[in-house]
Amino acid sequence: MGQRTLAAALLVLLPLAAAAQERVPCRCRANGQSYALGGVALINTPGAPHCAVCVMSANVPSWQALEKGCPPVAAGPPARPKAPFG
Repeated sequence: MGQRTLAAALLVLLPLAAAAQERVPCRCRANGQSYALGGVALINTPGAPHCAVCVMSANVPSWQALEKGCPPVAAGPPARPKAPFG
């Protein structure tokens, strides 16, 4: 009887646990902002700034360096022209 009770409990609880995990979005943080998985950011490091993508590593959101440099969007907004004096 104990095995049936355990099996029934698992059948009820496992889907609930899986649903609870899906509700929490995994995000990476950098430069005071939050990025979704797949997001790209320019991260300032002591040596030089690096572009990285937000990925899951060992079930933890983490930054992975991009080898081919930054896409234009991750490099930041374009410089705004200065207002003319006068």
